[in-house]
Amino acid sequence: MNIDFYLISRVRKHCRVLLCTMVLMFHVGAATAQEQHPLQSQLDLIPAEQALLREDYKTAYELLLPLGERGITLAQNYLGLMRASGRGIQHDDKEAARWFQQAADKGFADAQYNLGWMYEKGEGVPQNSREALKWYQFAADQGDAYAQSRLGWFFFTGKGVSRNYEEAFRWLQLAAKQGQEEAKHLLMSMYQNEQGLPQDLKDSVKWYRFAAEQGDALAQSKLGWMYAKGQGVPQDYKEALKWFRLAAEQGDTSAQYNLGW
Repeated sequence: MNIDFYLISRVRKHCRVLLCTMVLMFHVGAATAQEQHPLQSQLDLIPAEQALLREDYKTAYELLLPLGERGITLAQNYLGLMRASGRGIQHDDKEAARWFQQAADKGFADAQYNLGWMYEKGEGVPQNSREALKWYQFAADQGDAYAQSRLGWFFFTGKGVSRNYEEAFRWLQLAAKQGQEEAKHLLMSMYQNEQGLPQDLKDSVKWYRFAAEQGDALAQSKLGWMYAKGQGVPQDYKEALKWFRLAAEQGDTSAQYNLGW
C-alpha cells in the first residue's frame, strides 16, 4: 500500500464529506446539541487535515494526537497512517496497529481495512491471514473499495480461505465499479482465464465490455465473438468488427483470424 497516497486520498475524501454535511446543515437549519457533537469533532480535525494537505506532518501529528486520545476515530486512523509511514513522527508499526485497532473496534471502515493490511503483512502485529480476512470483511461490507479488492484477492488465491472464484469475482467487481485499480487488473486476469465469470450471458457481456473498454485484447476479442454470434446481445456484425479490429491491433490471434488477417 502506498501510504502517502492513501493518507492524502483519505483526507480529501473526509473534506468532501464534511463540506457536504455543513452545506446540508446550513439548508436544514440549526442542529440539536446531540447532532452538533460529532460535527464539532469533525470541525476540530480541519487544522490537522490542512496541515496534512500541505505536507506539514509534524504539525499535523501534534494536532491529531489530542484528538485521537479523545477517541475521534478519524484522528486515530490518521495517527495510525502517520505511524506506519513515519511521517511527522518516528515509524512504529506497533503504535500504528494500536491506533487502527481503536478506530476499527468502533466500526470505522478505513481503519478496519488498515488493520486488515497490518495483519496480512505481519506489520506491528503477528501475521494472521484469518484475522486480516475478518477485518477486510468488516470494511468491505461497509463499501470500502480497498477492502473489497483485498477480499477478492483472498478468495482468488485461496489465502486464509477456501478458493472461490465466484466470490472473488463478486468482490472484485464491487471494487472495480468504484474505480479500484488493483481490482480492475485482477478482474482482467480472471477474464483471460475465464475464472468465476457469470453463467448468464448478459452478465458476461457486461463484464467483457468492462474489460474491453480498459483495453484488454482478449476481452475485446470475446466481445466481438458474442456480437458476431448474437450471444447475450443482439447480433451486430458492425459492432463485432469494431471489437475484433481493436483486439487484432493488439496482436490477438483469434481476432486476427476472424478478420481474415
